[in-house]
Amino acid sequence: KYYKDIKRVDTVGEKQTRATRRKALEEFVTYISDAEIVITDRLHCMIFCALEGIPCIALDNSYGKLKGGYHWLSSLDHIVYIQDPKELEHVLNEPPLRAQQPYPVEKFRKSFAQLLNELSEK
Repeated sequence: KYYKDIKRVDTVGEKQTRATRRKALEEFVTYISDAEIVITDRLHCMIFCALEGIPCIALDNSYGKLKGGYHWLSSLDHIVYIQDPKELEHVLNEPPLRAQQPYPVEKFRKSFAQLLNELSEK
């Protein structure tokens, strides 16, 4: 109804080795970068969308991890979190989500500098 070219991607079960994971990650991010919008129930996909500035609707899953992760990304206008698939229609009727600049990584690093320093000392 809203988009003509819809693609489904499933990364569950794809085992990666240390040698193949970087290339697989780059291919996945490149693939979703072409999307007008990503709808996902996977925490890592929501994070990749946030980092790359890709519009994303994140549906919570049975693990509840998305809700916790969204807390850190809620200030980003291009990431929307919904708890129930019934909310999807409402979100899609709103003004379209627009791609943004990638997540401000330097701001993130400053926020967690003390934690990163302590972890690196261990």
